[in-house]
Amino acid sequence: MKTVITSEYEALFRQHFRLATLYAERIVGSAHEAEDIVQEVFIALLDVDFSQIRQKESYLYRCVRNAALDHLHARMTVSYTHLRAH
Repeated sequence: MKTVITSEYEALFRQHFRLATLYAERIVGSAHEAEDIVQEVFIALLDVDFSQIRQKESYLYRCVRNAALDHLHARMTVSYTHLRAH
C-alpha cells in the first residue's frame, strides 16, 4: 500500500521536527536518541487519520513524550537486567 503524505503532515513535520527533537532530548538526554525517537513518531503518524485529530501539535508532542518515556523505560530495564546478571 502506498503511503500518501498530506500537506498537513508535511507542514507539521517542517514546523515541529526540530522542536520535537529538542523536547525529546530533554527527556532522554541524548540528541542522537531524541532524533531517532522523533523520526519513529513521524513514521508512526503516517498511519494516523489526521482529519480525526483536532489539536495536531498537542497530539504530536504527546506522542513524542510517550515514545521518549518508553525509550527511557526500556533503557532502564536493560541496565537493571544487566546489573542483576553480574
